[in-house]
Amino acid sequence: MRAERISLHIHRHSHITLSLAISIALGELLIGCCGALELSRAGVVIGEVDPAGKPELSAADAYPMMGHNGSFEIRSQILSSADEVETPSTESVLVEQWQPTDEPDVWHVSLIDENSGDVLSDHRMIRRADGAVVVDSVVKHDRGLLVEMTPPKVVMPGTLRVGEEFVQDMRMRLPLIKDPSRVRASGTAQLRMSLLGTQRIRSAGGQIIRAVRTHEVFTTKLGPSRSERETDRWFVPGVGLVLEQWHERVTVLGVPIERTDRVLRRLDEPMQ
Repeated sequence: MRAERISLHIHRHSHITLSLAISIALGELLIGCCGALELSRAGVVIGEVDPAGKPELSAADAYPMMGHNGSFEIRSQILSSADEVETPSTESVLVEQWQPTDEPDVWHVSLIDENSGDVLSDHRMIRRADGAVVVDSVVKHDRGLLVEMTPPKVVMPGTLRVGEEFVQDMRMRLPLIKDPSRVRASGTAQLRMSLLGTQRIRSAGGQIIRAVRTHEVFTTKLGPSRSERETDRWFVPGVGLVLEQWHERVTVLGVPIERTDRVLRRLDEPMQ
């Protein structure tokens, strides 16, 4: 089975979390605020979005790895400050290992801390008959939690079109791995996703490329807590994700308690 390696460059302003909603469920309420990296000021995003540049994006073009027959891995660099965008640290590396299963169109994805070798989480990714990519289940070993979403969360619809919004409502449960009969938290979640158009971005190697930009808002309500994550992603069709930025905020009883920001940039040079 052939292994492929894809390198990614991630800028983060705070520690790794499953999500702020799950952090709340664990009682890890860390008060803090970090400013988001200005991608345009940093020269990573260039110019405005062109809505007419790409009227639609398919899941097959956004996640072409789902069409591969062999295993591969995606390596990610975790950074701690804006200064490291140009001079990344080598202290923390995460690896996503993708393995096809015996079931058609089903992948097992593990997130691993390369330094310690610890498996942080396992994901079951599925390509549905309608072409959509969904995550069926998540095991968060580092948190001792299972993440159950009913129906499975859509990662990308079969086709996303400019001017149309994809909306999905789901229920969420967080059972303990050691005793699934015990549920740490439960509630509801909503996903809203739209295709904005095309935009020029600068790759890690300095190449100017035209990518397709999507915008997503994922909101969870677990008991008295509420979290909202806004994510912008830039895809090169047939290549996959080349840039991602998200901002996540959490409140408890309406009081802001945490914010997390992250920027991810792919290191290998995309082909267009």
